Amino acid sequence: MFAVDVGNTRLKTAFFPPSGFCVNELVVRDVFTRCDHWGSEKHIKFWLRHIEEPQDWFIAKTGQFPWEKWQECIAELRPKDRFIHLSYKDIPIVIDVKNPEEVGLDRLLAVYAASLWRKEHEERFAEGTPVLVADAGTALTVDVLTVEGHFGGGIIFPGLNALAEALAGISPRLPKIDCQSLSDLYYLLFPARDTYDACAAGLILGAMGVIRQCYEFSGGNIPILITGGDGNTIYSGITYVDIPEELVHLEEHLVLSGIAAVAEKKYSEKEFGNL
Repeated sequence: MFAVDVGNTRLKTAFFPPSGFCVNELVVRDVFTRCDHWGSEKHIKFWLRHIEEPQDWFIAKTGQFPWEKWQECIAELRPKDRFIHLSYKDIPIVIDVKNPEEVGLDRLLAVYAASLWRKEHEERFAEGTPVLVADAGTALTVDVLTVEGHFGGGIIFPGLNALAEALAGISPRLPKIDCQSLSDLYYLLFPARDTYDACAAGLILGAMGVIRQCYEFSGGNIPILITGGDGNTIYSGITYVDIPEELVHLEEHLVLSGIAAVAEKKYSEKEFGNL
């Protein structure tokens, strides 16, 4: 089976076994970006060349990446494959917000995966310890898994690339920051000594400051799971804003893990049967 996380700038896919799933068995196959050459019949044949048996594709669409064209091509090449598009109703977690249908699937799936992570690590934390989930993608979202195991809402903040574009648009004298370089920790030094470093430090410290504030609002001393395309960058510097290192965990594919866990639950309940 495949898990597919459709974002705004990236498409993430993972393969996982059809039964007895655990997150550690998730095999991330590919991460595609808008600039990749993909979607052609030749490309898809090559990509799936070692998989002969029919597959189910569990798809969480949270952004505008053009997945539909790819699905059409896969369906034509592999007519026995099935495509299951998830909605918020498919995620087995209480969504304790005003309008559950408006919450992005990526946020819900990441917090659901965090609930499973908490069960796996319950010996390390007091019973029902809340967990923060920081997903650093096109947007930076910070959401809470509550004491009761509910999705408790959170915040949405511009992602690093969005912040970089906004900053560069203020004045032609301000540079466009290469966000891939922000994991270099010297950008965290204050005060910065040139304009580029000042902009870079502003981006990374601003994003980490948002996470730290959410951590403080939550009472502190709770684990933080970091995921998303810029997760490595945030993880590299988060302890610089006074969050204990032992509480911070990088889980690069939390949304994919959530999709796979939802799929496994549906199969265990025999919702889909066998191909």
